[in-house]
Parts: sequence; structure tokens; C-alpha cells
Amino acid sequence: MIYAVADLHHMRLARQAAIEKRPELMAKARQVRDAEYAAARQADVVLTHSTVEAAILRRDVPGVEVHVVPWAVSVRKRTPAFDTRHEVLFLGNFSHAPNIDAAFWLAEEIMPVVWRQRPDIQCVIAGADMPEQIRQLAAPSIEVIGHVPDCCALFDKVRLSIAPLRFGAGVKGKILDSMAAGIPCVMTPIAAEGMELPRDFTDATGETAEALAALIVNLHDDSTTHARMVQAGRRFIRERHDHARIIDALGRIAGDTRVKRQAG
Repeated sequence: MIYAVADLHHMRLARQAAIEKRPELMAKARQVRDAEYAAARQADVVLTHSTVEAAILRRDVPGVEVHVVPWAVSVRKRTPAFDTRHEVLFLGNFSHAPNIDAAFWLAEEIMPVVWRQRPDIQCVIAGADMPEQIRQLAAPSIEVIGHVPDCCALFDKVRLSIAPLRFGAGVKGKILDSMAAGIPCVMTPIAAEGMELPRDFTDATGETAEALAALIVNLHDDSTTHARMVQAGRRFIRERHDHARIIDALGRIAGDTRVKRQAG
């Protein structure tokens, strides 16, 4: 029996409860934690994408067999030139509470700091299941476009992406997709968590609106740093998230598990 953990829901809920100061949500997080840990105890193998969550499971559920398996992401062959791209992209599914919170923080606190230095930098907010409250963030310097069937067209026109998540859990697919498309990403530590990103990307993290705004301005204007991060991101995706490598990893896990069961 395999328990595949997309992310530890209780971590996301607990972080949301802390940000929003909601004790009832913290109580719910504890209930979900107990259910997740009970499922892990019943499984032969637990798979997770996040190195951080793997460590938490090994600590909190002694004896559980946990393996980290990155998900497969393909590097795009074509990357538009730096000078042909502009704008900052936030991409997310808005049925997910962390993305709603992040969009408001981006539009109301982060981008105003950016505009004080560079009023010409435009922002794009896109994603499925967008509620009206997010659509109302549209402004002369903020384009809100909702669901996009093919994200390639978005990636082709923006110079960088941003993942300003204040709470959440698991590995963030929006960051991996951005890197694979040759788009550097500015992010919070929560967004970067569990992926063991290369140094160039850990240097692109910030916890405050001011820090993230400074990173946006620098990366939007510095073609040398931008090019270095594009190369680092695409190399990271090839080395860690190539489909063949993940198939090999799953095969080794399955083989090791069979050997242990036979030995037992």
C-alpha cells in the first residue's frame, strides 16, 4: 500500500490559521494531522515531493518508510530573448486559499513598492477558478485574465514570475513550470520550501513586501542575473525533474520495498 502525499494539508491549514489568527482552523489542522499520520502508519511506503515534509513525517511517525520523488517537468526548448519580454506573472489556481491571499498581498502591498521605483513594470495575475474578488484587482498596471488554457503564451511575454505565498505546503508546481519555461521566479521561503533549489534561486527569496519588491526590480532590469537564473533553473529541472529520472527512482523504491517484504 502506497500513500502518496501531494502536500501535508495540516501544515497548510496551521500556517493559514496563524496568518489569519483563526483558532478554529488551528483545531481543524490538528484533526487533519492526526488523519494524515494515521494513513502514513497504515501504508507500506509513503511518497512525498518535499524534502521538508519527508523529514517531518520521519520525525513524527517513527518507523514509516518515506521516499522523496520529484514530479516530472519538461524543459521548454525555446526561450524568448530577454529584451522581448516584460511584466511580472503570478499564476495560481484560485480554488486554493494560499493563492487568493498571495494575489491580494501582491496587488495591495508588493507591487505598490515596485511602482515607487519602477512605475512602468506591469503585473499579470492569471489562474483557474478565479473569484470576483480577485478579478476586481484589475487596474491600469495589473492585468487579470483568469483561466489560461495554454500557459506557454503567458510565459513567452513575461520577464519573471512571482510566488508570494504567505502560507501553504508541499512543492509548488508554478515555480517548477516557470523555471522549465526559462522564467526566473521571485518567491517567499514558504514557496521555495522542500525543493532544494539551486543557490541562484534561494537568493531570490524574500519574506517582506519590501524585500520581494526589491528582488522584482533587480531581476526585471538586470539581464546578466536574469540569464544566470534562466540557465540555473533549466539545469535544475533537467537534473532533478526529468521524467526518466523519476521513473528510475520509482523503480528503485518498488524494488527495495519488495526485497524488504520478502526478507521480513
